Amino acid sequence: MMSNSKMTTLNTVLKLRDLGLCIIPSGGGNDGKHPLGKWKLYQEKLPSDTAYKSWLYSKKPSLWGIVTGEISDRVVVDVDPGADLAVMRDLKPHVRTPRSGVHYYFKYPGYHVKTQAGILPKIDIRADGGFANVIGKNPVTDGEYTIEIMPTPEAIYSWEQMPEAFLAKMNGGEQATDPVPKTEPGEIIPEGQRNSTLTSLGGTMQRRGMPPEAIQAALLEVNRLQCNPPLPEKEVLVIAKSVTRYEPTTTRQSEAPNITSARALSEWDFEDLKFALPGMIPEGFTILAGKPKSGKSWWALQAAYSVALGENLLDGSECDKGRALVLGLEDSMRRLQDRVNKLYASDFILHSSTKLKGGGLRMRVTMGKAEIPEGLDLAVKWPKIGDGCIEELEKYLNEHPDTRLIVIDIIKRITRKKGRGTTYDEDYDSIQPLQELAIKRGVAILGVHHTRKALSDDPIEMVSGTFGLTGGADCIIVVQRVAESESKFSFSGRDILMQELAMQFNEKSHRWTCLGDADSHFISGERERIIECLGNDSLSPSEVSRLLGKNPSTTRTLLFKMLRDGQLEKDNKGKYTVDKPKIDPRRFKKKGG
Repeated sequence: MMSNSKMTTLNTVLKLRDLGLCIIPSGGGNDGKHPLGKWKLYQEKLPSDTAYKSWLYSKKPSLWGIVTGEISDRVVVDVDPGADLAVMRDLKPHVRTPRSGVHYYFKYPGYHVKTQAGILPKIDIRADGGFANVIGKNPVTDGEYTIEIMPTPEAIYSWEQMPEAFLAKMNGGEQATDPVPKTEPGEIIPEGQRNSTLTSLGGTMQRRGMPPEAIQAALLEVNRLQCNPPLPEKEVLVIAKSVTRYEPTTTRQSEAPNITSARALSEWDFEDLKFALPGMIPEGFTILAGKPKSGKSWWALQAAYSVALGENLLDGSECDKGRALVLGLEDSMRRLQDRVNKLYASDFILHSSTKLKGGGLRMRVTMGKAEIPEGLDLAVKWPKIGDGCIEELEKYLNEHPDTRLIVIDIIKRITRKKGRGTTYDEDYDSIQPLQELAIKRGVAILGVHHTRKALSDDPIEMVSGTFGLTGGADCIIVVQRVAESESKFSFSGRDILMQELAMQFNEKSHRWTCLGDADSHFISGERERIIECLGNDSLSPSEVSRLLGKNPSTTRTLLFKMLRDGQLEKDNKGKYTVDKPKIDPRRFKKKGG
């Protein structure tokens, strides 16, 4: 089991990675201060998720560092003990090293800055091609690197704050200049190319981090010296304004193909798949869909309550205890308080349940916990995806690493469509940030959703939206009401067995209870009604569905199953009759209607 210090280190590593820093395992070399293995590749591309999994499971590093320079958008000033700190003025360090040295983090300026040792006595610059340890214990000396200020974009120092004593000695003794792109000296920009050339120059300057005023001044100067004839000043100002209107875009580096042989893969050691509720809610993103007022919100809240309690309230079985977060985005705090109190009032441990002939339940129970579980958190407001949703969830997970389940009720309240691409693409992209977060952090995220009005034999087709929504989820749970208080829950997913369970919602205790396999509970009663309906007659599927008041498609499917099981016969006109030698109506005992 991972210690608290290692868990804290790992959470910090993941947070640094999410900030865009190229963070890799360290602890190599005779002094334990160098990257583990070959790392030149990571001076140009960020590690993939597969690389991180391989490091965590095989190398299990105790020390981590960042590749400095352009790849991490950071330049690190490494100050050893005994150096003259006056040169750093009143700047505070971000990282403290085992021997009382310190690291200061600056934003990468947008042009090449080489790593230089001894730029001043006992002071090094870690930039392009460099590396700096950031957190964890040196495996050789057991010395610890600690973060004093998290190097987030807001907390690092700007390039303008870099001490002039360093700037004068960087890059071979020449002070770096602002990265103003220019055409070749003296090159004339002819009519017909002036607008496109100035726009291109402005875009390059913006991507390199130049402020709008500097871009405007540079374009005016290029226009005056090189455009023939110069454009009107007003037109150049319009170009500058259009270029700086949007945030600069960054090019996302594509991951190189990661190929593994089947033999090697068969020897990998993965942790067992984790479940929030055993067999029902695995780690990853799960959609819970049902009609309005079908009790799906109560089911989701009960699932979270169970996780915080460490006991599955559906059937009384144990589940791994952990923290749970419920985002009740259609609720008020008053309503959530009322629902939690009702669950608490009905908190008992169910040891067994037996269905009675009259439709009731005989249950053997004992009273549960004396207090509402502490590990259940609730919120009624949350930002949308793209406005801070994922960042806030990451923050919560960092603060609560024991979290096992996050409920989002409903997912429509936090997703936002961009109005680009097909409807399928829009649906798929809308939930991908949630799915990726769940897989990356090893937690279960349960998104409550609605079903469409149209019925279908395939529960997945009943989920509102395109297949882009269901295709992007790891697991689908569909709720279908069968009787007044009983529903069928259909489970399907990438990592779980397909199953259909019968569940009952008690209006008095406000609790869902699992009644077992849905076929055993519901279908025998439905088959009995079909046999009674047919009697001695020969009827078509449409006639049977009309007489029973059932959906034609569902009735046709059940008739086919009964034909397959030898309970019915079918004539050449497509009509069904009871296969009397095989059917004894007395064999069918009523099971819940």
